[in-house]
Amino acid sequence: MRDLILPPAYEMPPPSEPDDAVSSEREDVCRYLSELCKRLDGTFLDRRGIVCLFDVHSGWLAGSRCRILGLIVAALVIDIASHARVRPDGGTVTISAFSRGKFWYCSVADSGVYAVRSVPSRPPDFVKRMARKLGADIEHRAMRDGAVTSLLFEGAP
Repeated sequence: MRDLILPPAYEMPPPSEPDDAVSSEREDVCRYLSELCKRLDGTFLDRRGIVCLFDVHSGWLAGSRCRILGLIVAALVIDIASHARVRPDGGTVTISAFSRGKFWYCSVADSGVYAVRSVPSRPPDFVKRMARKLGADIEHRAMRDGAVTSLLFEGAP
């Protein structure tokens, strides 16, 4: 498993897109996203008083597809954190993922963060490009107290 090292936000270069080569290595999605979320929590969320909730089931994806999913999750969390205005009792970011049959579902939701967003709220363009690489259906919903971005895609194309 490759480690994703996240420098502080002010030094973060634009994310690079993974190549289209199909990797023969496989990654446990739960382990991969857990390590990623620990870094995101320490770097972007904790210092803003945002609690990260993690509900990801174990399952396997090709390494390249798992890394693309990781890039999507990271981009969404960084976008939420970089625009955050947390209310006094804090806010949460919830990362969920599970598979059913050959399909994977993943969502990143924020609640109580009061993110400053464009109207209507939408995911970053980078997330949309990465979702296309996965062949994922993407849906984004803004709610009164936050937003949720959901992906549905096949585990193996």
